[in-house]
Amino acid sequence: AFAYCISLTSCTIPDSVTSMANCFMNCRNLTTVPNIPSSCTNFNTTFSGCTNLISVPTDGWNGYMGYTFLNCTSLNQEINITNANTLIQTFKGCTSLSITPSIETDPTVTNINMDIRILFIYYIPKYRNK
Repeated sequence: AFAYCISLTSCTIPDSVTSMANCFMNCRNLTTVPNIPSSCTNFNTTFSGCTNLISVPTDGWNGYMGYTFLNCTSLNQEINITNANTLIQTFKGCTSLSITPSIETDPTVTNINMDIRILFIYYIPKYRNK
């Protein structure tokens, strides 16, 4: 919808949105997203490359979270992911992130634990040296 829109700084998302896949990819000047629709369950690469993103809702994150915050180098806030079914490099490149995201996985998914381990060890700076 807004991918590569470098002039976009903030956006309110309608409650009717169910997928935000690629929605704000590489919107380098996007700093604030005040809401996430409760019906949305696909966040594939939603904010990938949003290097100035500093504020997103704490809650409302669930479902597919692949590459959601990839290279969001300014992001450093609490994020609660609930009922995730996919976590692939969700926070890779988030070099400012010092707050550990809260993650609850979908109990029917059995292979997500390795993704979470990789997420914390390799992609969240706080855990790199442990």
